[in-house]
Amino acid sequence: MMAEVEAAAVDGLDGFGGRRCAYVTVAQFAEYFGISRPFAYKLIAAGLVPAVRLGEARRVRKSAIRAIEAAGGLEAYLAQDQAAAGDADE
Repeated sequence: MMAEVEAAAVDGLDGFGGRRCAYVTVAQFAEYFGISRPFAYKLIAAGLVPAVRLGEARRVRKSAIRAIEAAGGLEAYLAQDQAAAGDADE
């Protein structure tokens, strides 16, 4: 049930100008996960959160948000990424 609510919340995020699309702004991503916008940009710049450049703007795919939610939230997702990076170093 919780996954359905979270999926509906992600699907309910509107893209630019209130239109439905497959992307959200970095500000929307940050607000959704309760982090600051500068921190969201740092995560994107570090390659920890996949994003695309559309013109001069960065956008986060809704599918990336779903993947983060499926991992158990942003903290768990980042921990998985950290663990994977540690395994690659060995």
